[in-house]
Amino acid sequence: MLMSNVTYEAKGISKKFGQRTIIDNLNYKFISGNIYAILGESGSGKTTLLNILGLLDNNFKGELNIDSETIDKRCDNFALRNEKIGFVFQSYYLIDYLSVEDNIKAPLAYSKRKLDSEYYNYLIKKLNLDQIINEKVNYLSGGEKQRVSLARALINKPQIIICDEPTGNLDSRNADQVLSILRQFLSADKIIIIVTHDKNVAHKCDRILELQEGKLHENI
Repeated sequence: MLMSNVTYEAKGISKKFGQRTIIDNLNYKFISGNIYAILGESGSGKTTLLNILGLLDNNFKGELNIDSETIDKRCDNFALRNEKIGFVFQSYYLIDYLSVEDNIKAPLAYSKRKLDSEYYNYLIKKLNLDQIINEKVNYLSGGEKQRVSLARALINKPQIIICDEPTGNLDSRNADQVLSILRQFLSADKIIIIVTHDKNVAHKCDRILELQEGKLHENI
């Protein structure tokens, strides 16, 4: 089965806090099959842009299109976000009192998608989680928690994976492992966007973007 390219386009995105412009008429088209790194100095608006791209903030000017279909900013877009976008965070945001398995499957509780058992088993083996699948996540190491976070982000087979400093709390070995895993799951119908301050991480991505004065500039 052939997979078609997916596009995620920001068109004329602007965002202000008070009188301060954080994102300024930003235009960019993300194309599947690529891992994008977004760099920027502290305060440059990386988190603001991530929240917009992740459909967590609808209060902005401009529009977002997935495969040329405009996303409606008048509603919460919870269902669309849960179906189309997977999140990986620096702080993991796992539910400590739940097991590894329950954390991974949590997004399915809010989705029309049913568990694909074959894919689930593939995920946990690929991420080396099968030996700890019944453990409570509060007993896990940082590297293990991030692998659980990756599995949770991937369980709904999202087209867009957004990572907010996914290696920020990890040593170099675990950081390399996270990037290697993301690379393995990249396919022709997936877009991976990594917001990072680490240039070593950025240089392992396919395209490096820098957020400056509210706009994305591509480093070629």
